[in-house]
Amino acid sequence: MSDQMPEFAAPSAAIPATSTAVSPTVATSNSTATAVYQRIEADQVKARRRKRIICWIVGIIATFTLVLGVIWLLNKWIVTVELHGAEREVIEYGQTWTDSGASASYTGSIFQFIGSELPVKTIGSVDSSHVG
Repeated sequence: MSDQMPEFAAPSAAIPATSTAVSPTVATSNSTATAVYQRIEADQVKARRRKRIICWIVGIIATFTLVLGVIWLLNKWIVTVELHGAEREVIEYGQTWTDSGASASYTGSIFQFIGSELPVKTIGSVDSSHVG
């Protein structure tokens, strides 16, 4: 063996430097992927915005309903009964008597514009064949 190092031959042609340019195919696929990701992100932002708007609308409706429900429950309902006919009536023994009737309605202390007629049922009768 010899003490000399072997000599290597110099290359006949220069080795081309590595290019940093991206081939057109890779560039197109990268821009397409970027566009797809941007589209997906934009759709997700729109979906989040839609969800947020729907939550606000549902919250407003629920709050409004709750407030109206509380007011409705706190409303003091007033029933008014109106008797028709004279305040005092005197009938003679054996004379027939006809009830003049009554009407009833209810309104609220808070919701005064809400009111309705209530049915009135007369129970009992007057027997003029007995005194008292």
